[in-house]
Amino acid sequence: MDLLRARGVPLKQVAADVIDFARKHTLSKGPRYKPVLIGQNIPFDSGFLQQMMAYAGLQKEFAQVFAGTTDFFGNFQPHYLDTIDLARLCLAADQQVTSYKLELVAERLGIELDDAHDADADVTATREVAALCSRRLRQNGDTDVSQQRTLKTRDHFKI
Repeated sequence: MDLLRARGVPLKQVAADVIDFARKHTLSKGPRYKPVLIGQNIPFDSGFLQQMMAYAGLQKEFAQVFAGTTDFFGNFQPHYLDTIDLARLCLAADQQVTSYKLELVAERLGIELDDAHDADADVTATREVAALCSRRLRQNGDTDVSQQRTLKTRDHFKI
């Protein structure tokens, strides 16, 4: 908030810019195509985002643009993918992984992270972690991980 005040940017404008950015970069119309938040330890950031939308009075617009559900209390909860969870799935068998901090996961996956905790560097590394983990989870070596159908051993059932 201090940074916004120092730069003279109203919070409502920042919140509206976030919504406009998502709206402009949504590929298709309809509830199935609404954007999902992706980030490293995203529940932490999601809380700030929701609070910003509440302060700006833009919760309704936020809920219209982003994928999510309404909780028991009537509050919109955006859907998100946490790269910590993706890394846990992707690196579960790797005994050398002792922590899922962004800089450690990026290093283990061979992703360059020049300046950890710099917003631009963290966003770039997080995007690369999400992309690489999702690719790895879809693959099993060089083979497709889709279910292989087994041949039926009999043609009919006896009744």
